[in-house]
Order: sequence, then C-alpha cells, then structure tokens
Amino acid sequence: MSARGERETDSMPGLAPIPGDDWRQALSMRRYWMGAGTSLLVIGLLFVCYWQGALDRGALTLATAAIVFWIVLFYVVIRSGLNLRMRDPALTIPQMLASSLTILSVMYAASGARWVFLLILTMIFLFGVLRLNTRALLLHVLFVLGGYLAVIGALSRFKPQALDPRLELLQWLVLAITLPWFALMGGYITRLRARVRERERFFRVVHEAASDAVVVMDTANRIWYANPAMAIIFGY
Repeated sequence: MSARGERETDSMPGLAPIPGDDWRQALSMRRYWMGAGTSLLVIGLLFVCYWQGALDRGALTLATAAIVFWIVLFYVVIRSGLNLRMRDPALTIPQMLASSLTILSVMYAASGARWVFLLILTMIFLFGVLRLNTRALLLHVLFVLGGYLAVIGALSRFKPQALDPRLELLQWLVLAITLPWFALMGGYITRLRARVRERERFFRVVHEAASDAVVVMDTANRIWYANPAMAIIFGY
C-alpha cells in the first residue's frame, strides 16, 4: 500500500466498538454501550408487559422502534465526532431526555402496571447520577415529574377507564420524594469525584516537575508510574 493510501486509512474513523485513539471518545462509547444495553433490557421489559396484557401490540411496536431509533442516532452522533462539539461528549442529558420521553409516552399507552415504567424512569435517572451535578439532576427530576403529571392529565381526559387516580397520585408522590433525594446524593458524589480528580491532577504536576525520581510499583515489581526525572537519572 502506498504512503498516500496509509494516510487515508489512518484518517478514516475506525469501526471498532470502542475507539482507542481518543480517550474522550472511548469514554463516550463506553457510556453509550452501557446505555444501549440498558435500552435493550427495557425492550425486553416492554415485551413482558405486552405478554401480560399491560401493553398492546401497536404500543410495543412503536416503543421498540423509538428505542432502536435513539440507539442508532446516538451511535451515529458519537462515532461521527459530532458529540465533541457538546459540553458533555457522552451526551448524558440528551440520552436521558430521549429515554424518559419515550417511556412517558409508553406510560400513556399502557393499560396498567405503570409502576413498571416508573422503575425504568428511575433506571434512566441513575444513568446520570455519577455524571451530572445537582442542578442538572434536579432539572431532570422536574422534567420527569412534569411529564408524569401530563400523562395522568391526558389519561383522565382521554382514557379515564385506564386510570386509577389515587394509585397514580401515590406513585407520583413517591417519585417526587425519592428522585430529589437521589439527585442530592448524586450531586454530592459528583463533587467528591471532582475533588479527587483535582488532587490527582495536582500531585501528577508536582511529581512530573520534581527533580527526584518518583516511581510507583505494585507487589509484582511492575512499574505503574514513573516521572520524567526517573528516565533522566536512570537512563530508561
């Protein structure tokens, strides 16, 4: 192969499930595959709801098509590099909003057992707990609670026979109490992780600027970290 052909091959985006040439994209793809796997699990749960009579075939088909659409769309956005223009390359908030909106639509179409979909909404929320700050998590909580209220209102107007007002209100209250608490805990964990990263960054700068050799080895005498002074002093 010519040098020009090699350059063209190197410049083309790889098709590997997790790219190895960009750590940001690698992290984004790992989170994407985690979300995609969860989405496939949700499709399985929707099929169980259909099997038990809580969801009709039309709603199952539309929900499955919507989930597959989101999976493909976010894959294309991340693998094309468009996500790097976003503040969060992992697209955590867009993925959470798309998933939550889909499940809220399914809740309206369902004839019962909406508590199952509340569990799915909680799973979606937990997807962002270790990534988002308190404000973003609370805003997502408001979106979910408002969406659930809209579903209850639409059911009471257009499908009153499929609605148990007392049960739905109880479920909404449980969600309104638990999700904000999880948001506060998630925001606290996010702040702790940020502090740890700052300290790691500080000590790395100190070690790399030190004139003395610094080396970290495990119990098998394998080197995990060595600062530049190590190579200068010992020649390797």
